[in-house]
Amino acid sequence: MSSIAAARNKGAGQPGVKPGGKQDCPAVKTTPLKIIDLARDSYVTMAKGLMAQYGPKSGDLPGLKSLLEKSKKPTDGSDVGALFTMVGAGSASIYTIASSAIQKPDDILTANNLGVVLKDMGEFTKALQVLKYADKLKPNIGLVLCNIGWVYREMGYNNDAKLYFEKALRAAPEMTSPYLGLGLIAKCEGNFAKATEYLRKALADNYSAVGFAAYKKAQEAQPPKPEG
Repeated sequence: MSSIAAARNKGAGQPGVKPGGKQDCPAVKTTPLKIIDLARDSYVTMAKGLMAQYGPKSGDLPGLKSLLEKSKKPTDGSDVGALFTMVGAGSASIYTIASSAIQKPDDILTANNLGVVLKDMGEFTKALQVLKYADKLKPNIGLVLCNIGWVYREMGYNNDAKLYFEKALRAAPEMTSPYLGLGLIAKCEGNFAKATEYLRKALADNYSAVGFAAYKKAQEAQPPKPEG
């Protein structure tokens, strides 16, 4: 069995790799969240720990090691990890992306990818640490800011999520994912008019099953307009 097939089978039952992933309305939290900022050294240390933690869970650690040994660029592990993410193999994804993080700790895309898969695996605090490290590497990148917003949203920190979604839109006005996040939050808060406005923008140029379902619910929940 190939590394990808084995990792896919192993990863299918793990938390955070199920289709959809995003909770409809996470419980809102207001207690301040303390996040320890990562420096370059502590980022590498975390990556090493993640490899040790998730490698054995991948289903084919020898195959993953062989795959990485054949890599030609420091970021090959991150690229392969993105493929593992697409097939729902979260442990293999973390293992391979973390290998690139160790080799090239100043690569923002690797840090972003690692943060995203950590979020998908339910490692929210570590995901925030890694994504905020990516933001320090190169501030005000819309993709990174939006991903930070999604982590906060899934943790229930709606105010922080809105802050980062809005930052992402200022940095990259063409993005639609921040509007999806803002729309889902507005729907959960009962602000259906605002939710409809945001979700319409989120659906402007790409289809999202999550966004479309939320858009329909927001529309249905609005009070009927008075006649005449």
